[in-house]
Amino acid sequence: MDFVGRKDELDLLKQDVQAPGMRSVLLYGRRRVGKSELIRQALKSAKGRKLVFVAAQTLFPNNLAALSAVLANAYGLPLSFSNLPDLLAFVGQASAKEKTIFVIDEYSYFREEDGLVDSAFQRFIDTSRSNSQLTLILSGSIVRIMKGLIEGNAPLYGRFDTIIALAPFSYLEAAEFYPERPPEEKFFLYATLGGIPHYLVDLNPGESAEQNLIRLLFKKNAALKNEAETLLNDELSSIENANAVLSLLGNRSLHYSEINQLFPSSRGNGATYILNKLLAMGLIDKSLAINAKEERNLSYRISDPFLRFYYAYYASTRSLALLYEPEDLYATFIKKDLESAFLPKAFEEVAGEFLIEKNKRKELSPRLLALGNYAYSYKDDATKKWINGEFDLVSQDERGYSDYECKYRSHALTLEDIAKEQASVAKSKVPFYRIGFFSRKGYAVGLHSSDELPLYTLDDLYALPVK
Repeated sequence: MDFVGRKDELDLLKQDVQAPGMRSVLLYGRRRVGKSELIRQALKSAKGRKLVFVAAQTLFPNNLAALSAVLANAYGLPLSFSNLPDLLAFVGQASAKEKTIFVIDEYSYFREEDGLVDSAFQRFIDTSRSNSQLTLILSGSIVRIMKGLIEGNAPLYGRFDTIIALAPFSYLEAAEFYPERPPEEKFFLYATLGGIPHYLVDLNPGESAEQNLIRLLFKKNAALKNEAETLLNDELSSIENANAVLSLLGNRSLHYSEINQLFPSSRGNGATYILNKLLAMGLIDKSLAINAKEERNLSYRISDPFLRFYYAYYASTRSLALLYEPEDLYATFIKKDLESAFLPKAFEEVAGEFLIEKNKRKELSPRLLALGNYAYSYKDDATKKWINGEFDLVSQDERGYSDYECKYRSHALTLEDIAKEQASVAKSKVPFYRIGFFSRKGYAVGLHSSDELPLYTLDDLYALPVK
């Protein structure tokens, strides 16, 4: 299929591979996010000698020998190098005479933990600055390692002219892989598979969204069956209890105190350590209610839809795979909860992405100042008890707060539904100046969106053109 998205990243990389003089690029992102394809697209129109090597998960001498063979083939010379500095010196001398693009993909597998490989590249970059026509691209999939290359005490700190952190596609970008599907299927696929290009190119256009999910995850020899485990083994192998914390989160948002109860930070490798590591890898997000004043009210959630689905359903039903056919397993243990709990939460998140995108395009008035959940507490007049809760999607602007109620229901919202929800919100005594709605199935005849009562549908979410 055609190359989808990544226009800004591709333009940036093209500038680097075509630039005169020395350029050094660091490109990183999780497995299957499209790094190699981005490099391939950038190299298509590039002029000069191209040295492209993909490192294997093996011993360094094996990778060095394989890289030597790549250079020998590229230059048509009987080249063999016993150490990395000599190999880099050769590339440096050759690139002084002609434009050269030198790519090491999966650099996380090429380097060694002692930092000597990083130091060799540091010296190579420093000595090549003045007399080279080289573009060096180091690309890798283990995010914690690649981000570590640019930390303040790392040998390669400050050596890269361009740093590209490749993220999964947004819900709008992901829909470019299945443009002919109706909005409800587009949403379902994003909510369960996320925005990783490699997952989306395997979709079968002749199958429904649910059939694709079952085939990719639950069938025998399913393409994505081991995907999460491979990703997490690379990222989490050195972090004790990280997998347990992700399992605990699943499809939920939990406050720090709830996680700390099971993994006390007093042990040194408890909640604080684990959460900070997971945040640095981009595997979880943290959020604070927009009206909160204390950091202790932070909540944490798995950031990626595919990993959320994996921990919420796949990991917990894997032991049943021998007892049920894939379709029966899905229908018996997953479908009901998916519809009632998982997809409604994902609907709120996509609605939030939509509002942010509308705000960036200057299509919201007033413009947003903040967007997130809103914590409240009030004393019920009838029971005299204190009620605590949160509104999940609240915006703040110059006029005050707006609440957006997201209804992932199987029927269109009626005027009575909206009035009932407005009355329920009013009981909270939160001073919202307006209440808006997102509805999966739209609205009853006669209901129309307005500035004071914004009404959005799934069609609206996917009507925004992709930039």
